[in-house]
Amino acid sequence: MAVPRRVVVAGAGVAGCSTAMHLARRGAQVTLVDPRPPMTATSQYSSESYRNFFLDAEVVPLMRRSIAIMEAQCEKHGINMTRRGYLFLTGTEEGAASLTGLAERASALGAGDVRYHDTAATYQRNSTSWTDYDRTLDGFDVVRDPGVIRELYPFLTPKATAMVHARKCGWLDAQRLGRSFFDDAKADGAAFVQGAIQQVSTAADGAVDAVTVTDAAGAATEVPCDAFVNCGGAWLNHINELAGAPRLPTETQIVSKVVLHDTEGVIPQAESPFVVWRDNITLDWSEDMQEALVEMDDVKDGGIMNTASWLGEQQGGQHFRPLGNERVLFLWEHIHGHIRVGDDPEFPVAQLNDFYPEISLEAMKALVPALDVYTGALGKHNTTMDAGYYCMNTEDARPVISQHGPPNCFVVGTLSGWGIMSSAVCGELCAQHVLKEDLPQYAGAFTWPRERPLEGPAIDLLDPPLLQDECLSAAPTAARKTVLRQRATATQLQRFLQYAALKPKGRI
Repeated sequence: MAVPRRVVVAGAGVAGCSTAMHLARRGAQVTLVDPRPPMTATSQYSSESYRNFFLDAEVVPLMRRSIAIMEAQCEKHGINMTRRGYLFLTGTEEGAASLTGLAERASALGAGDVRYHDTAATYQRNSTSWTDYDRTLDGFDVVRDPGVIRELYPFLTPKATAMVHARKCGWLDAQRLGRSFFDDAKADGAAFVQGAIQQVSTAADGAVDAVTVTDAAGAATEVPCDAFVNCGGAWLNHINELAGAPRLPTETQIVSKVVLHDTEGVIPQAESPFVVWRDNITLDWSEDMQEALVEMDDVKDGGIMNTASWLGEQQGGQHFRPLGNERVLFLWEHIHGHIRVGDDPEFPVAQLNDFYPEISLEAMKALVPALDVYTGALGKHNTTMDAGYYCMNTEDARPVISQHGPPNCFVVGTLSGWGIMSSAVCGELCAQHVLKEDLPQYAGAFTWPRERPLEGPAIDLLDPPLLQDECLSAAPTAARKTVLRQRATATQLQRFLQYAALKPKGRI
C-alpha cells in the first residue's frame, strides 16, 4: 500500500491533537474530527503531571522521548512547565523498604541515580520558581530520618518516617500544550471538523476510504481518506466498532479532582512538590456513620455493598499538588475506582461522588494535618470538584499505538493516567506508523497484539501499597482482587448517607 497522504484523525483530545501535529508536520493532509471543541473532554480535566520513572523497561525510553518533545513545545510556545518532582511519603519501615526498593528498580531502568541523605545539607531543594529549574536533575533522593523530612518540609505530617523524591517530574499547563499541538497542526495545513463520526466506509480491499461526519444540526459530510487514526479516548472501542476494528480489551475508570482554595496558606505554593502518601489510612467516622456503614453492607447476602469495609483501613495513594493562586489540587482515585464504564460513555461524567471533596480532605489530612482547619468549612473556601474524566487502560498498563483492524486503520489509546505526559510521543509514533517511516526500538512494545509483551505484573510506584507488595511477590491476581474488595464506591457512600440522614458539614 502506498504511503497515505489524506489522514482522518478521530478525537481532538491531547493525543489526537499531537497525532495531527506530527502527521501534518510530515506533510500529510490531516482532518481532525471531534463532536466537541478541541481539548474539552478528558484532556480538559487531567492532573497535568508528568514523570520519567516507570517499572516497565519499555515505557522508560518512550516517556524520555515524550518529555523531550514537551520541553521543546513548551519552550516554543512559552508554556509553563515545572519540575518540582513527586514526593512519596510513608510512616512505616515496611513502606520505606518498599519505596526504596521501587526507586532502585526504577533507577536501574533508566530513571537516574538514587541518592541517600542523612542531613538536609546534601539534599538539593527545589527552585521556588515555577519554570526556572535544574534540567539536569533526575533520579531519586531518599531520606529516612523524620527530623530531616520535617526540616525540609515542615508542613508535612510528623508521622512521615521516610520519603522518596523522584526529581525529573512535575506538571505543566496541559490545556496550552494541547492547544499548541492543535495550532501547530493547523499551521501546517490540518483542518478541524466538529461533528460525530457516523460511518467509516471501506473499499473493496478492506481499507478505509472515507468517514462520514454529522454536525450538531444533522448535516452530514463525507471526508475521503487514505488512512484513519482512532484517538477516541474513552470512546475508543465505540470508534473501533464503526471502523470494523476488533474491540480492545480495556477497562475505563472515572477520575475526578478537587481544588481547594487554600486561603490559610497551609500548603506553600512556592515549595511544595507533588506529594503522595503511600500507606493505608483509616478515616475518622462518627458513631452514627459507623452504624450506617454496617447496616448498609450486603456482602454476606451476596451483594456488592461492602460499606462495612470503610470502618477499616483504606488504600493510600492520595496525592496533592499546588496549582498557584492559593489553590491546591486533591486526587484520590480510590473513591471512584469501582465504577465500570461502557464503550460509549456519557460526558460530562454523571457518576461522581458528591461527597468527594469532604472525603478527599479527610484523606489529605494524613499528609498535612493542618488541613484540618478546613474541616466543615469547604463551602466557605470556594472548593470545587471538576466534572470528572475517564482513564482507559489495558491489563499491562501500556498505551496502544499500532495499526489495528483495516490495513490503513491505526489506534492511539489506552493512555491510562499518562495521557498528557505520553501524548507528545504517542502522536509521533503513530505518525511514523501511518507514514511508513522507520520505527524506534520501543515501538514493538506498544503494538496490538504486543510484539514484545510485558514480562511480569503491571506495577507502578503510584499503585496502592497492597498491589505493589503483592505484585512484586508474584501474586498480582490476588492483590487486585483484594484491592477491589476494599474499594468503597460513590453509589454506596451516597446511599448510606441518605439512609442515615446524615449530611457532611460545608457541603459544596
